[in-house]
Amino acid sequence: MQRLQLQEAVEPRKRRTASAACCNHTTRLARRQTMKLISIAAALALLGPVAHLCADLPSESQVPGELRPAADLPPESQLPSYVAQFAGQSRLADEAGPASSPAASNEAESSPAQGAAPPPAAQQLPDERQLPADAGRQPDPNQPIGDALPIKGSPDGIPWLRLNRPGHTAPLRALAFSDDGRRLTTAGDDKTLVVWGQTTTPAGAARWSYERTVRWQIQRGARGRIYALAAAPQRVALAGEGAMGGAGEILLIDPASGDLAAVLNDLQQGHRQVVVALSFAESEPASLASLSIDGSVVHWSQAAGGLWNAKRLAGPDRQQFGNDPALVERLLAARSLSAVAALDGAVVAPAYATTQNNRIVWRLQRYAADGGRSAPLAADDQSAPHLDYVTALAVGAGGRRLASADGAGNVYLWDLAASPVRVLRLPQTGAQVLSLAFDAPGDALILGCAVAPGGNRAPVEIWDVADAAAPRRRATFAADKPVMACGLAPDGSAAAWTSGADVVVRSMASGNEQRLAAGASPPLKVAFPTKAPFYRLGFGKKPAGGGKVAIDHVFDADLLRLDRLNRDEPARWLPEDWLSGGWQVRQEKDAQGTPSLWFYEGATRRGRIPLVEVRDGAYRTVCWIPSRQRGAGPAAAAIGTSAGEIHVYRLADDATAPLVRRLRGHWAEIASLAVSADLRYLASASLDGTLAVWPLSGLLTDSDLVQRWGADFRRVDGALEAADVRRNGPAYFRGLRNGDRITELRYRVADEDRVIKAPEEMLAALRQADWRTLMTFHYVRGRTPAQAFQILPAWQQVVSLLAADDGQWAYWTPAGYYDASFEGHKLFGWQINRGLEMLPDFFLAAQFRRQLERPGAMSRLLRAGDLEAAFQAALLESPTNSPDALVNAYRLKPDVQIVSPRDGDAVGGEIKLRAVVSTNPAERLAAAKAFANGVAAVGQRLVSEALVDGERQYTYEWDLRLPSDRRVLLQVSASTRNEVAGGDQVVVSRQAPVRPPQPRLFLVSVGVDSYRDAQIPRLSTAVKATEDLLAVLEDRAAPLYRLDSAALLEDRATRPSWRALTSDVAARLAQQPSPDDVLVIFLSGHGLQAPGDAGYQFVTADARYADVVAERYGDCLSMSDLADFADIPCRKVVVLNTCHGGSAQPLLHRELKSAVRALQDDLVLTLAASGGEEEAVEGRFANRLLEALGGAADEDRDGVVSFAETFAYVQRTVAADSSRDAVRQTPTAGPAELLPYAAVPLTAVGETTAWRQP
Repeated sequence: MQRLQLQEAVEPRKRRTASAACCNHTTRLARRQTMKLISIAAALALLGPVAHLCADLPSESQVPGELRPAADLPPESQLPSYVAQFAGQSRLADEAGPASSPAASNEAESSPAQGAAPPPAAQQLPDERQLPADAGRQPDPNQPIGDALPIKGSPDGIPWLRLNRPGHTAPLRALAFSDDGRRLTTAGDDKTLVVWGQTTTPAGAARWSYERTVRWQIQRGARGRIYALAAAPQRVALAGEGAMGGAGEILLIDPASGDLAAVLNDLQQGHRQVVVALSFAESEPASLASLSIDGSVVHWSQAAGGLWNAKRLAGPDRQQFGNDPALVERLLAARSLSAVAALDGAVVAPAYATTQNNRIVWRLQRYAADGGRSAPLAADDQSAPHLDYVTALAVGAGGRRLASADGAGNVYLWDLAASPVRVLRLPQTGAQVLSLAFDAPGDALILGCAVAPGGNRAPVEIWDVADAAAPRRRATFAADKPVMACGLAPDGSAAAWTSGADVVVRSMASGNEQRLAAGASPPLKVAFPTKAPFYRLGFGKKPAGGGKVAIDHVFDADLLRLDRLNRDEPARWLPEDWLSGGWQVRQEKDAQGTPSLWFYEGATRRGRIPLVEVRDGAYRTVCWIPSRQRGAGPAAAAIGTSAGEIHVYRLADDATAPLVRRLRGHWAEIASLAVSADLRYLASASLDGTLAVWPLSGLLTDSDLVQRWGADFRRVDGALEAADVRRNGPAYFRGLRNGDRITELRYRVADEDRVIKAPEEMLAALRQADWRTLMTFHYVRGRTPAQAFQILPAWQQVVSLLAADDGQWAYWTPAGYYDASFEGHKLFGWQINRGLEMLPDFFLAAQFRRQLERPGAMSRLLRAGDLEAAFQAALLESPTNSPDALVNAYRLKPDVQIVSPRDGDAVGGEIKLRAVVSTNPAERLAAAKAFANGVAAVGQRLVSEALVDGERQYTYEWDLRLPSDRRVLLQVSASTRNEVAGGDQVVVSRQAPVRPPQPRLFLVSVGVDSYRDAQIPRLSTAVKATEDLLAVLEDRAAPLYRLDSAALLEDRATRPSWRALTSDVAARLAQQPSPDDVLVIFLSGHGLQAPGDAGYQFVTADARYADVVAERYGDCLSMSDLADFADIPCRKVVVLNTCHGGSAQPLLHRELKSAVRALQDDLVLTLAASGGEEEAVEGRFANRLLEALGGAADEDRDGVVSFAETFAYVQRTVAADSSRDAVRQTPTAGPAELLPYAAVPLTAVGETTAWRQP
């Protein structure tokens, strides 16, 4: 079978640009102003991890690591944060070390947009690891050396590691219904916008499902988090901590297609800081109001031609209160929970009124949209005061009603149509109200609250406010986390609210609730085993009673196997305090109430922990690290913070504990830490959904230079030379090697750029630099200059693990090499920023399986200690240097864009699909295929081929007959001869799909219990399962299909018979095929994964054990034999009832991954008895499969059992059946991206109410 690589997840088009230009007055300003960071306890309690967003947050990814030099090479601590900047303020006094503090300047000064031309000093720095433009010519000894090719069109050239799930993987901050109520958009800390769509079941019930993820530009730390959404017809606005336009850009997205409609970024009249609130006015022409954290209020209006004009209505707080820096600080923090409301010709926003009893008092101010007069909204500016912070504003009834809420729990209703404006206060809920929303008429109001004091649930209330004089509480619900955003469908038919990273949608008519989740619960606890083998990661995802978390998963890093445990066996795992020796961490406050952290040994206070909360994040967890001397007690402690950093401190008596090593790689709170029994590794569990393993070797014995940079430096012959460069350290990852000579260091101290070249000075700088100093290294190797690189004194993880709730997993290194389960290579990928006016590109690890998937090396990684040693142990060629493997793979990826039809189009039953495939001229295109809900297209035509802008472009066209589904996923996949894949996909809707003439269902089944060779273990249920499946389909599929079947049982199951059978069935299927025809292949018996390219092999009745052991598979059935079916335009389903438990194990590889992926590459739906690594107990899967097809899986009661319903039933029941086993068995199905669209009815149950249902 010709193999096609898997498609990318639903993503924006690769070449989408804004349809309207950026705002008229966008400027590029030279210098970013600095800020002073603050913390307010109330905001911290509400926002959790967001409250600690500081200037130096952890990198979202260490692939390939630090940013390239900025215009003035600022230290990392001057990157923007959620608490915005304000001019003329110095850093906190307790933040030691180099810092940038540009002089105060006028209001026009701000950060340059990414991609703007840097000043000459920055232009002298070459791009990180970039080859000369003409890479094909002989190297010039005067040119820097390096391996990576440049990324065309990317302003930073960095592949940023991103998780890929159908939903969110971090707390949500914003939510908005579309104007027709058919879509819901959500966004938050994971830096993505997710679009959910509503469909209707045959019974008339509304059901919500994932449609697409829209990514915008991101960078490290908080840059890219989304804090505000607003919806209008055909568009949704998003904003937050921008990464490309000076932190204040606003994007307009078409939610139906994911296209970028416009970018609002005016650095004269617009925002220069984090945008915390957005609101569309219900007026024409379109207008939008926005509020940034510094107090700036901006009105945006769309002019003729589509351009958006900005008008600043209120300036930053520092303009008005600059003589009171303490007040500016408080306002800055309070506005992290703030809101804005757009009216017809006006904007309402909170304005500072006064301070009473140390509490901020706000009033609502009404600003004329044209910049004219502003006035308090209330006739009496003393009425309706808001305290602490204004958390939410909502507009209803076409701008005639307004609701507002604050940190004191006050909620006010405003009648804006009355003159003067009337205001009414609602009874308090008992909890702070964080979010508000009206329905379209303004008759209903939803309130989302924080967790009530003394409770563990957050109230959600819906009020009937049709009679503004007599509002009444209509309903109350409860959320398990603070409700940061909520909404009502315009017609009031549904309510939605956030709950952590999930969304809850409730039907107001039926009361049914649906939870929209990504299926990737974060690990809350991690532990290593007490006994060898040491490299198993135990982790737990569910809190138990008393706040404890039981270990319910284990990942074996040697076997690359993930198991879900049914029993809690705490004796298997090292307890959290096994190395504490009576030490602990305590938080204390001084007389002024300032908190500090201390190490205690028993009751004796020891060293102070120099953790600065607003810079490093708050203390969350600790793990103790002993010395190598037995019984000596702990010598160091690893502290995990709310900002996702890990700081390792040496324990000290009566002094400040020195920071020994800083670990960066997570981007959300550290929930748990653990040390391995052999003391080689530290493991971490984070709320970003991942686990990571960090090196501890040399922690207590290495020099200070090695602790910081992963390398030592020595003066040799008047030069500074790198020595003892650790292969798992940060300098090695950047390309530095033993013997390289450092010629120059660049860094920033205060507001001064420093360039030093003297060896003594460079050595002193490397030893004494602050832990947050971003250092630029210039060096030579031999006589050849090498590419300069930037680096922080921080170590990256050895490896990371993501374990999804469905049992899929991915295990990867910072350099991009990985191993993964069946679908695990789709769990993560990399994003490439492409500038402010284009949405970023995103590619999955699945697209580079041949280049990056290295199970042999990954299984040896922790034992070997570093990636290069693991490759050597696996007898593999040494890995490409650090990020270069990713960059080069991306450069060779074919770019695919579906030209027509477009996302969201309504189409008939037959279409012409056109796509453009662009490749590197040096790459040869191997294949391009198109599919409609998994049905292969026919009649491929090459319309044109041309060389455009240095790329070879192929335009293809296919004829497609669509299956009878209401929603159809159109996919185009292209791969090169080097098996680098690219793809694109759109979703279209069928115009009134009609039930076709009765299609055909072909069942090809093979079942073997008895084998000629007695050394092959005998089975007892394989044949019976095959016979029973045929009986069920003959009975239940007849109302839907014309059934045709053929079976090879026992001694008839031979390779010649198999080849003859598949050829015959393929010939019959090819006669007048219908896209609703279904081919089902059922394999029941022993199967194995052969090494190399042989792929999955099904063991035939006449196979010999000796041949199988010797890797001779001439008698086995191969998946490559299914090539006869590849191009037939019908649906294809393969069911692998392969049992591999107990005595059968010697014949079987630990997983069927290669077989399943080979099928899924051609979008064949697969259903396997287990995840491959688990034992598949004989008979269990088959019994539940037969029950499902017999009718038990008809969840929506429409009289039809679909493939998706079958999988859901089998997965749920088999997992329950195995709940008493030591390890849970979980059937798997895929391709995951196809399951929500391809209904594929299999059997009928009674009278059907629907023929096809998306």
